[in-house]
Amino acid sequence: MNGNATVAVLAMLIVLSESCFASDLAAVSHNQAATEAVANRKLANVLWEQTHKACAAKDWSKQSAIMKVINEQLNAQPTNNLKYSARFVYSSCQQMLTDVSFINGACFTTSPSKHELDYVKKNWSEDSKLCDAEISNPDLSLAEPPKEQTEAEWEAEQRKNGESEEDIAFMRRVRNS
Repeated sequence: MNGNATVAVLAMLIVLSESCFASDLAAVSHNQAATEAVANRKLANVLWEQTHKACAAKDWSKQSAIMKVINEQLNAQPTNNLKYSARFVYSSCQQMLTDVSFINGACFTTSPSKHELDYVKKNWSEDSKLCDAEISNPDLSLAEPPKEQTEAEWEAEQRKNGESEEDIAFMRRVRNS
């Protein structure tokens, strides 16, 4: 891809991501999280290739632009609240963007070492496979808020898990302090 095509693809992805995610971020639906995951995967694949090319050419402005796109994408998809828990289902797709960011940052100051390249390639491969699996067969239980338990239910669960009465009493004191 030449420079103009790259800029066009990045601009299209930014516009697409802004239109897809401009809705209320206070609550994320499963459908929105799935759409974000697919967009994250597509963006990460484009940026992965562009990062390696920019690194080889020592094109600092392109690397800087790539980092900006990654930061904007990740900042638009917070996961720091249970209202965003639908995104947990697709965490490997977000992690792919972090993989690109890692190698881009490693290249920004010096050429990445063999260890850094091997490490990020291994992570990229694993995260790509996990992302595909998350998209094709999402585990929606990860997006469910934790159930509230009564003390009696909690104690029964601890006994079922083999905890002693002494341990349960200690854990109860810690929980209630």
